[in-house]
Amino acid sequence: MRFTTAELAEVRSGFRLHIKTEPTRKQPVRRKPKRKPLPALIREPDCEDRTVLRPAEVAELFEVTP
Repeated sequence: MRFTTAELAEVRSGFRLHIKTEPTRKQPVRRKPKRKPLPALIREPDCEDRTVLRPAEVAELFEVTP
């Protein structure tokens, strides 16, 4: 299919007119709300050094090898 120069000029001008009158719609950007960081639970050990079990003692309680 071949177009004449006049037909091409008419198509171009119609296309340009359509582009100028067509409103551009911008979609709002939906962002995820930032999550608040979880509070860190920091606790000082409430036990004494003499009550802390050694790895070998823990292994013996669970009947596994240290």
